[in-house]
Amino acid sequence: MFQIVIGLMAAFVAPNLNRMTTYLTVGELDGVLLRPVSSQFYLTLRWINVAELSNVASGVVVLVLGLVQSGAAPNLLQIAQALVLAACGLVLLTTVWSAMSFLAFWLQSVNSIGVIYLNLIEAGRYPLVFFPVAVRSFLTFAFPVAFASTFPVQALNGDLGWTPVAGGRALAAVAVMLVRMMWRRGLRTYSSASS
Repeated sequence: MFQIVIGLMAAFVAPNLNRMTTYLTVGELDGVLLRPVSSQFYLTLRWINVAELSNVASGVVVLVLGLVQSGAAPNLLQIAQALVLAACGLVLLTTVWSAMSFLAFWLQSVNSIGVIYLNLIEAGRYPLVFFPVAVRSFLTFAFPVAFASTFPVQALNGDLGWTPVAGGRALAAVAVMLVRMMWRRGLRTYSSASS
């Protein structure tokens, strides 16, 4: 699951958020603000790195092989739970990275923040049970990589109820709203790079 979500982020989100400093310092944001689309949405999903979709495909293969090898046979309800949780994880991780990247409105450069983010996200390779309770809480609520890896796998195993699914959806909705507010606040402080 981790490989699938990371592959999707590398294909759709990373090519854009890694350019946030450039958008602000070179003046590309000026042209984007004139377009009749949501500037935040456009700058978050503007570029696509199609080559990274091979990681998604290999993640799906590994997941299916793992399910077959373990003898797990998830039903449609468990698959739906896993898909919703993975989508919540994708949204949550994107909002965290967006919030970190949007600090470019107030900082000179945020290129090093992407490196910190990528190092933190590596914790998603391991199940939550490997970590102490404080780290589990951090990886669930502050840096919600658990929704992208551990929880979907637990759902496929049948070890998860609907409470984490509802919590993931609520957390994702709140995160999107907070990042939207941060974007708007940043735009109010932005003065054109050409001025």
